[in-house]
Amino acid sequence: MISTTMDGKTGKTETKVFSGFYNAADWIEEGNLGLEVWIDHKKDVIPLLNSLQQATGTLGPSDMRADGLITLYFVNLQQKERRIQNISVRTLRNEPGSIGTQSAVGRPRAVNRAVLGTVPISNYAQDVSLTIKFDVDGVPYEKVMKVKRLTQTEMDVFSTPGAKAPYPWFTAPYYPFDPPMSQPHLIATIVQPK
Repeated sequence: MISTTMDGKTGKTETKVFSGFYNAADWIEEGNLGLEVWIDHKKDVIPLLNSLQQATGTLGPSDMRADGLITLYFVNLQQKERRIQNISVRTLRNEPGSIGTQSAVGRPRAVNRAVLGTVPISNYAQDVSLTIKFDVDGVPYEKVMKVKRLTQTEMDVFSTPGAKAPYPWFTAPYYPFDPPMSQPHLIATIVQPK
């Protein structure tokens, strides 16, 4: 997505090229447990047909809608295991999606991933507001987060080798990790308990 805005005072225009990814992060328990939220923008488009519809002005209401694949990362900085249960996500508009409730065990000193499913989002959104509910070791939490669509320039921070993401756990006294949790083999995928 490309967005061009003009400053009314200076007359200068600014063009932003947005990626297909949204991101937000916050502490659940400061210094102990963090939460990263990622949304992958999913929109099925037939390139030639979409270009023709844009040119003729015949895009329908379905052009306004897309799906957002929700992935949560629970960053456990503690040496002990954390039980993360009853994970659920809703948009602030309470739109139904294909998201079920999950439970998991958060490994110590690890990043634990939960791929939850999709929610409907606006195809042209620059942010998505979510309500995320879960229990940690039996204590209920509710986080309302505005998940911002990243520009291509911002996305480069996440894909550049050695770059640190702008999360609080990448600052002192939490960083560097011991062991460093940024290594791919330390990312555990959350699976449903049996």
